[in-house]
Amino acid sequence: MKNLQKLTDAKMLSKKEQQAVKGGRSKCIDDLSCPDGYGCDPFGVCRLIPAV
Repeated sequence: MKNLQKLTDAKMLSKKEQQAVKGGRSKCIDDLSCPDGYGCDPFGVCRLIPAV
């Protein structure tokens, strides 16, 4: 983990962001209730928004 923090532009993830990365399923209401870069799907699950 220490080496990961040395990466350029690396940031510490919040608990909510860590859950999303690990595949944790927290119900969302809209995109604002998801971490940055994620959107709420019709089933209430935060999913990564693919980069265009």
